[in-house]
Amino acid sequence: MTNDYLSMCIKYSMGSRKFKITGNVSREGRIRILEAFLREQMGAGVDNSEANRKGNYRILLKWYPENDDIACTYNTGNKGLRDGILKDVLSRLRK
Repeated sequence: MTNDYLSMCIKYSMGSRKFKITGNVSREGRIRILEAFLREQMGAGVDNSEANRKGNYRILLKWYPENDDIACTYNTGNKGLRDGILKDVLSRLRK
């Protein structure tokens, strides 16, 4: 049985800025999913939630090709920190 989605889990160390991506998405797919997700967040408004103070963060993205939807779970505490981490990962994947 196959999943009805593709997933990528990003583990990010704030101190070293190192990250590890696991899941069933190719390198090119990772870039496309991150670009699409971040584009969807533009204009979403400010998230005034308190950021979690951690050394390591986990962000899980699931892409559902049937309707081109991307679901996200994260332990950053707010969307600003989450999106900042994702932008850093994306810029480094593009190199």
